Amino acid sequence: CDDHISSNASFLDLFWQATYLACEVIMKAYDCIAYDADENILLDVLKNESYDTGLSEQQEMKYFDIIYEHEETMEFFDLHADIGYDVIQKRRKEETHIIEKYHLKKFREGEISFVCMACNFEGTESWWDMQEMVLALKEEIALCDEVDLVLTKDDLLENNSHIKALLTVEGMCGIKDHVAEKITWLYQQGVRIASLCWNDENELATGVKGNPLHGLKTKGKEAIETMMKLNNSFIS
Repeated sequence: CDDHISSNASFLDLFWQATYLACEVIMKAYDCIAYDADENILLDVLKNESYDTGLSEQQEMKYFDIIYEHEETMEFFDLHADIGYDVIQKRRKEETHIIEKYHLKKFREGEISFVCMACNFEGTESWWDMQEMVLALKEEIALCDEVDLVLTKDDLLENNSHIKALLTVEGMCGIKDHVAEKITWLYQQGVRIASLCWNDENELATGVKGNPLHGLKTKGKEAIETMMKLNNSFIS
């Protein structure tokens, strides 16, 4: 360490700087491996540094001061829980209050405060299938008093000890026409995160099991443009 070196950056500032750099390095390295790109594009990011400062690592952190301390229980955000499939299977057996009976306790035990509840579509489902699962999951969220559906940023930040649920869609194979209209319908039901495809190839885009030359399709571009327009109101 060097007493003459100072920084006002917080830990989170340093963390995000390191994360951004790591992601950029990974993307450049992938270009080199997959597309035989010039290795200098990677070295330009790394700046050919060894990341060894040569400074002593034994010096006491006598100037260290905690500027932020969170005394409450750590909160976790589950970014993908396949709740939609479980809900639709049990709904077809005429069960209700499924989140409350089968999932709520697990969320509490895992200290989950936020969860993306996914409706997963593998490539064979129709638009009707998509609607059925989305509506069933939305209704089940409403039936659970301890889970709130997040529709806006304020919903996400509200501190009332409830679990915050974001309705998500993984794969939109059921959308073959009227793209903007159907994306808008999903948004109106509360969907706030969605991917164009799962592993399949559909009318919007190509997944890992499809033709890699097809990629993002014309209807997929329309879907993304619609999603961006709708999502701007959520982000703001």
